[in-house]
Amino acid sequence: SGFRGEGVDTRGDMLNLLKAKDPDGLVRGWQSDIAEPQAPEGYDAVLLAYNVLSMMPSRQAQVLCLTRASGLLTPGGVLIVENATPHSVFAQLNERNQSLGVQFRDGNVGLNLGRYFPDEERFLVRFLAFEDGTFVQRSGDLTLIHPETVRELVAAHGLSQVSLYSDWDGSAYRPGSQGFVATFRRT
Repeated sequence: SGFRGEGVDTRGDMLNLLKAKDPDGLVRGWQSDIAEPQAPEGYDAVLLAYNVLSMMPSRQAQVLCLTRASGLLTPGGVLIVENATPHSVFAQLNERNQSLGVQFRDGNVGLNLGRYFPDEERFLVRFLAFEDGTFVQRSGDLTLIHPETVRELVAAHGLSQVSLYSDWDGSAYRPGSQGFVATFRRT
């Protein structure tokens, strides 16, 4: 109690999903680009959850997102970043930096096709599937980022790292971890 939450997304359908999962209206949702939030005031905590940084189309967009998120913090506020590591992609790649995967789930079949571009740390992925008799196609353009890079980028904005784990359970982060949850504090 005493916490106020706000959620930002560019997609209205995601904000509608937030409303459906929050019938008491405890979290206010507003439509904006996370890299350019129009926040009315500072926050004690900002969470960049579930690969927000990797969803940015370039390193420049990641820098802008981290700059804006850092700027939203009150003195002593914390920035929490949850993201996959590049290692989560590396495990899928063949010698030509390509990946291919087949999924069978709930009577449906899907095909994942991916290509990694090391110079830009980008991973392009396409998902093709038959789901409940309907052909579905989704794509992703991920800009991979290491937790060390996040630490360097936010340090320029007066934030220092408080913790680094491989997951929300607090498992130790190690080289090769598939993901990370990092916390930074504004000094």
